[in-house]
Formats: sequence, C-alpha cells, structure tokens
Amino acid sequence: REHLRPYLPAIFEVVEEFWFTRHLSALCSLVKRVAIAVPDDFNTYVPLLVRQILATIDSTDFNESTFKEQAERLDLILQLIQGIKGVLGEYIHLVVPALVKLTDLLIDPDPGKNLVRISPPLRSSRSNVAVETVETLSILLETTEMNEGRFSETMVKSSTTLPARVVQPFLRMLGGDVKPNRTVGSIMINCLCICVRQLGSNRWMSFYHNSTLAVICSWQTEVGIEGRPQDDGDEFEPGETAHHQSRPIDI
Repeated sequence: REHLRPYLPAIFEVVEEFWFTRHLSALCSLVKRVAIAVPDDFNTYVPLLVRQILATIDSTDFNESTFKEQAERLDLILQLIQGIKGVLGEYIHLVVPALVKLTDLLIDPDPGKNLVRISPPLRSSRSNVAVETVETLSILLETTEMNEGRFSETMVKSSTTLPARVVQPFLRMLGGDVKPNRTVGSIMINCLCICVRQLGSNRWMSFYHNSTLAVICSWQTEVGIEGRPQDDGDEFEPGETAHHQSRPIDI
C-alpha cells in the first residue's frame, strides 16, 4: 500500500484520459482495487470519479439500436458505484439523484411520445439496467444508514433528504402513464421499503402512506398482479416484498 501512494496521481490521470474508451472495464476494476487498498488517499480522487460517473449517465443514448453498448457501460458504472460505496461519503448526495433520473429515463426514455403502457420490455437490456440501477440506489441508501447508525422507527431521522428525494419520483414513476414492468416495479418498491425505515414511521404515515397505497394498488392492477396492499396502519417492511418476483405486495 505504501508503494502505491506515489503512483495515485498518475493512475487517476490515466483513468480520466481513457474513461470514455473501450478500456472502461479495466479502469473500473483498477479503481475498485485502489479504493480497497488505500481508502484514505482515495478520498482525494472521489470528486473526479463522481464527475466521470455523472458524465457517463448524462451522455447515455437510449435509442434501441445502440443501447446494448450503452447498457454494458452503465452496468460497469453501477458495479463501480457499488464497489466504492463506502468511500463516496457526501458525494452520495450527488449520485443518488442521478440514478433516480436514470431510472426514470430507462422506464420512459421518450416522455410524451411513448405509446406503450408498460416499460421497459421484460428481460430487455433496458429492464436489466433499470433493475441494477434501483438495486444500486438501495445499496447507497443502506450505506448512509449504516454510516449514520440505527435509529428508532418512531423517530423522524434528522437527515431524511436522501430517501425523500427517492420516494416522490418513484411514486410518480409507478403511477405514471408509462408504468415500470413487474420486475422493475417490484425492485422499486423494495427500495421504497428502505426509505420507509429511514424516514421514520411518523413522517411516512403523515406524508406518504396513503398515496403510496393508492399508487402501488394501481400499478399492481396495471401490470396484472392480483391483490392489493393491506391498509392496516402499519408501515411495510423489506421482507414483505419479493426480490425479483411478481406477487401481491403488502404495505
């Protein structure tokens, strides 16, 4: 590790220079190894990496004819984010909104012009990337929770900005004219479960519970999942939703 430190500036110069080339896979692997080897020194280069990650997401072309190559790059980026989650620190607050926006565009890449009601197509590249994106969001949210420590479910957490920035867009997507398919929608609801825990039951019940019940019920009907959420006054827990499965989801 001591021998690695003098080479860090040169390493990240290479990372920046070749980021948008076919060498991205090798670069991501290198970056993850450096983050593990010298996490303290790595912090200096987190702003550079976050800038590159956001630029990659923003430059994504969702055209069906070219998306396969884009999907491969996005998958590498998402795996990288998961790999360096522990050293992202405050920059998580920049990455999470970008991933929420990416999820929205993967579901409806051409707002106002998409004629389908359920999107993306099941088992398509867009669907797979959407699932990976939402799972990455869940991992980042859980990372912030572990960093800040556990809290009582009856308390409103002091730092609730991040989960709140996920809940509202996800409810809009689940209730939109173009709704996420069964797989993507189920993973989004799993992510909402994490938000429930982080927001605290008092705030959730006051601001989100009833609207969430209505939105999920409508989504389940639209995608053909029988049953409706149970309105028993309790918040829903992560164990109540099926990972990658399509079954009635209880709240």
